[in-house]
Amino acid sequence: MPASRSWAVVALFLIITVAQKMIEPMYSGYFFAFCALSLMLAWKCRYSRFIKAPELNIDFFAISLVLTFSIFFAIKTHQDARDIFRDVGAIFAFMIGRYVIPLWVGRGNVKLLMQTLSDIGVAISVITIMFALLAYLDGADAYHWRGTYVPLSHGWLPYFLIVNIALLRKTSEQASRYGYRIFLCIAGTIASLSRTDVLLDLFIGLVLLLTIGRHLFSNVRVMRGLIAFGIIVAVLMPKIIELDVVQERLASNAEDADPSLGWRYIENQALFDHFSEGAALPAIVGYGLGSRISLPDGVLDFDGNDTIPLLHNSYLTIVLKFGLLGLCFFALYIVRKVRVWMVLRKSPHAIYAWTGSWIMLIVLAKGIILQGLTEWSHVIFFGLACMLLSFDTYKKDSKK
Repeated sequence: MPASRSWAVVALFLIITVAQKMIEPMYSGYFFAFCALSLMLAWKCRYSRFIKAPELNIDFFAISLVLTFSIFFAIKTHQDARDIFRDVGAIFAFMIGRYVIPLWVGRGNVKLLMQTLSDIGVAISVITIMFALLAYLDGADAYHWRGTYVPLSHGWLPYFLIVNIALLRKTSEQASRYGYRIFLCIAGTIASLSRTDVLLDLFIGLVLLLTIGRHLFSNVRVMRGLIAFGIIVAVLMPKIIELDVVQERLASNAEDADPSLGWRYIENQALFDHFSEGAALPAIVGYGLGSRISLPDGVLDFDGNDTIPLLHNSYLTIVLKFGLLGLCFFALYIVRKVRVWMVLRKSPHAIYAWTGSWIMLIVLAKGIILQGLTEWSHVIFFGLACMLLSFDTYKKDSKK
């Protein structure tokens, strides 16, 4: 059961999950949850001085400065209010993950935050599997399986997988508990039919075997779990692969038959055409929050629009909004976090830094093809990763 301080965080992610299915546009539900949690935190901390916490001095004010400048630039160029709201919300989502959630759970109580994320992972895994089972019973094809039945929150499962692996390594006496949760995350990913996330899980497993395989195999409980998991995979995987929907997903990769790849090419080409038609300055500083790019003549998106505000490749979206200069600043921020990880991995907090580095890596990977750095819920996890890769996070950590 989640601790009392964690229920609001659990509710936040469940509201987002529901918003993805029942609220249009879904970002309205996200924004409601963000505001509710932020106001609750403000009321809870109304007599404290948490706003003067050291970690707010650099990241917080730098982000605020960028946000203020970008909003001013967007208003000056008369961007659509809904597009500005969407872009500002992504920055707001980062701050929710970086500051609000950790402060709500308890500043420095990283272990409780990790356990809370593990609990959320159980809920999302079960929800994903249930909807996948419903899709199977209804005879849904691969398109409707993912687009109608399975919630978009299944994309969070690789993050929860990393969290549970870290908790298993941190508390080996509870190997059975977190072993089951790891199995749930993997089962949910397979049930979602997400090719990207399945590949991410395989990559994570391969790296773990190469880096900490000896540690895993030295634990009898972990070894038993791995053997049981291997037997289950050996028995069920052939049957899963034979399913029609799985064959549809596999076949869509062959001979450029996947329409999503063609759409990504159209997006990228539209961005390059957009910059080639303008002056040099926009390529350097971008077009600001709320900016859109025109699609080629005769091409419309799924909502019938001839312009789009985001690309599947988040790095190109950053170039659109903030230019090459913005992309360079983002790269420098990532380098800074890598340097923090290199120090923390030799500290008592190494397992938390390991978690943050993996979550960040997954978000960055999703940013290439799945809007990982622009879709609000994934940006929350990016903020959480940055929190885990910050020195100030552990200054009051008594839960070593």
